[in-house]
Amino acid sequence: MFDGAVVSLSGDANYVRQFGVLLRHAGADVVDAADLIAAEGSDVPTGEGPCDYVLVQTSLPPGAKGRGLARAEGGLARASKRLGVPRVRHEWAVDSLLANRLKEADETYRLA
Repeated sequence: MFDGAVVSLSGDANYVRQFGVLLRHAGADVVDAADLIAAEGSDVPTGEGPCDYVLVQTSLPPGAKGRGLARAEGGLARASKRLGVPRVRHEWAVDSLLANRLKEADETYRLA
């Protein structure tokens, strides 16, 4: 279902590892967030960046240290804007998997 889709994940280490495995199993290529942050380019039109989506973990597990994650997410948010890569809540990917088709990444799922 995710064949040909390239995604980067933003969240805690367990989320990145576990959700990355699931997405790879569904056919996606998963790129490291650090690689996306380091990618060159600016003012790239949306949809023409180095990956298709940045999937953002939208809730932290109990006891997670949010401050470090917020800094990492801030850097990835700036990179995604600069590189024209839409940021979406990870629920978009979950809902797509449950529907057995890629759902539209509309305002329900997109993050600013």
